[in-house]
Amino acid sequence: SNRFSGCPQASFRYRDLTASITTHFRFPRHGGRHTRLVIDWADRRFQLVLRLNSVGSRGIPGGGLQRFEIDPAALAGNFEAWSNDLELCGQILSPASLWQLGQLAEMSRNGFVYWRIRRGKFLLSVGGHFRKKQQLNELVAKMLDLYSQAQLSQAQGLDFVDDQLPSVID
Repeated sequence: SNRFSGCPQASFRYRDLTASITTHFRFPRHGGRHTRLVIDWADRRFQLVLRLNSVGSRGIPGGGLQRFEIDPAALAGNFEAWSNDLELCGQILSPASLWQLGQLAEMSRNGFVYWRIRRGKFLLSVGGHFRKKQQLNELVAKMLDLYSQAQLSQAQGLDFVDDQLPSVID
């Protein structure tokens, strides 16, 4: 149970990291309850803030972040994004990541989607309090898929070997 709100929370291992999933209560004007995933992010300097516009935007995030333009055709819904590294942000917000983000937006029960990467933490909130185990499992799986996709998009240094005939090794 979350000591601040009395809402449920759980911690679990994901790969070699510890993730936590919690339910938080926000004031009704901000969408009511939401379910939040928090897990470590390797790059402590990178920052990203992404939110669905229907959530009563709180203005432009501070901290020297610049607006990243998301192609409206790439993502259903009106999302806004800011980052301190627009090139890396573009890699992280790949078509696959945007598709997964759209899936999470469809699961949201009150139009609340908020994604933040800051100070080495990946935080993703989706509107709703998911009480049924199957629904919560599906939500967490989709959240972790987005996390994995974002991690994959920043993988560098992968070299693919040219197609060559196989060599016989004795």
